[in-house]
Amino acid sequence: MDALSRLPVKCLEHILRCISAMSAFQAGRALAALFRVNRHISRVTIPFLCNNLFKLTDDCFRSKASRLSRILIRTLVTKLPTSQVHPALFLGLDIDLNTKNNKTDANPCTMSSTSHRFNYHGRIRHLNIGISTFFKYNDAEIRKLYYPLELKYIHGEEFLDMYLKDRKDAICVEKRSQWCPEEIRLEIFRVLPSSYKPDYISPSNWDKVSTFLMTTDLRRVQSLHWVPRIPQLGSWFRPGVDRQSILQRCRSLSKLECSLPLHGLDALASAFSQSLKHLDVKSFLGSDLTLPVHIGHGWLDFPFLRILTVHASKHRLALDPLLLAQCPSLTEVKITDETYEYFCEDIVPCLPAKLPGLMKLYLKGWSALSFHPDTLESTKELTTLKLCTHRSEHCFIPPVTELNSCRGQSVEGEDEHRDGVGYQTAPTNVIARPQWTWFCDLPCLKYLALTSEFTCRFEFRMLQGCPALEYLRLYMRTTGREHGQVISERDLWLLSRSRIVAPKLRKLYMNGHWFIETPSALPQFLGQMFPKLERLVAKGWQNVAVESLVNVVRTEAQHIRVVRTDMEGPVTKDDKLELGMVPRSDVYMKTDEYMRNRFFCSGKEYCICLE
Repeated sequence: MDALSRLPVKCLEHILRCISAMSAFQAGRALAALFRVNRHISRVTIPFLCNNLFKLTDDCFRSKASRLSRILIRTLVTKLPTSQVHPALFLGLDIDLNTKNNKTDANPCTMSSTSHRFNYHGRIRHLNIGISTFFKYNDAEIRKLYYPLELKYIHGEEFLDMYLKDRKDAICVEKRSQWCPEEIRLEIFRVLPSSYKPDYISPSNWDKVSTFLMTTDLRRVQSLHWVPRIPQLGSWFRPGVDRQSILQRCRSLSKLECSLPLHGLDALASAFSQSLKHLDVKSFLGSDLTLPVHIGHGWLDFPFLRILTVHASKHRLALDPLLLAQCPSLTEVKITDETYEYFCEDIVPCLPAKLPGLMKLYLKGWSALSFHPDTLESTKELTTLKLCTHRSEHCFIPPVTELNSCRGQSVEGEDEHRDGVGYQTAPTNVIARPQWTWFCDLPCLKYLALTSEFTCRFEFRMLQGCPALEYLRLYMRTTGREHGQVISERDLWLLSRSRIVAPKLRKLYMNGHWFIETPSALPQFLGQMFPKLERLVAKGWQNVAVESLVNVVRTEAQHIRVVRTDMEGPVTKDDKLELGMVPRSDVYMKTDEYMRNRFFCSGKEYCICLE
């Protein structure tokens, strides 16, 4: 026995796992060779050979990797008695029956597509013919279709009866396809050994797992992908399969991907609360957003859950108020639905959560509206924050009186400077929702995106606590002019009379009714608050003309390289020259200058001549 044969099983498995992770071009011959060394090596190798048993999707002669992947299957098939293998498998793998019946060991690496084929045409009952089969080429290699009479002969009874004696049907399809009926797949899996120990369960390996479902060891399963192949068909588990018994045997489950509506999701999550690290829930069905789907009701603590993803494209998600608070180890949260219009009085706010390791937080729809801002007090590692609602071109923002009722504030006193943009009416009934103070200490935050009512409430003093911020997106474009924000010189300073500065911000996107109170506020806003700003998108801005914006870019904010706005640009050539705006088509730019001093307005691109 050689040194390789004396290696422990775990060591061999590690070597094989590294080999099987390579491409078929690299791993095919190595695995096939190891399988033929001796029984000890083959017993360890065979699970890796069976992982991609049906990887026969590419018959293109240019794909060498696909041909090499068949070597693994040939290696298995040539070791089996002919009576146990379906004849169609011999035909598909180009295995010579004489070689198969030979007493000597056949080398599958030497089997080529030019080997002798058997007359199995009479056994074929389903035939898919690629459309490219009926192309022919002339001397100039110009592809031409067959004439109608030729196609009629090819699809005629005489042609098909010549080759397919017992055919059931024959079709011509535009795309190449290989179809293996489920019965044949299961028959092949039954021939293989039953010592399969999967690390995951998904539609890609379910046929192999279900073949020996009662004897398959599921203790190693760490990932369960419970999302159907086709949403309309429901789960990919076959009827009659006891799902609960499968889940009870997956003792090491740490990642669960499932679809809504899923009966017993809360019970399922609670059952694995002490082991789950990744929970991914998707929704396909449903059309009535007024009927919410409740997530997290009765959930226990999830001490190890790190990634929580819930996507409901056709539902309104109603989160349990304690959901985030019960997951202290979260590092990434993404909860989205398509909530558009809503009433503030219907929102049930979540309780504050302590998430010291949270790095990415993306809430869209109802989850964003119910989010408690005090949670941000513990997220010192947060790098990405996105709070938004569903929108197309315009977003929905509740009436101003309703928003003011949520905050319980009066327009007199603190918010007098917002007069003229929809903040005149004092609230009557206060709606219990948490208040945003916008005093956040987020030293690692790099990406901040807010839409709808979050942008309407936003205050720039938040930027003082985000020194690493590089991207800021504020979107509140609506169909009317009721909602808006005033940018005054007072908004650029803290109460301590220190200027608000975002030292690393490079991209600023502001779309909506932004009212620049005074001409002197614009250069302070773009030039001093954002000293490293490179890209600016200014759409919907009020009380500012393109001339003022260009002058600021040429003087106080020369660090801005690209500006995009929906303002009307200068019309006459003299006005353009006076502003230093030269059409892009009239300027030659070197490669390193292409991204500098570009200004987009009125659907045209200009270059700005700096002073």
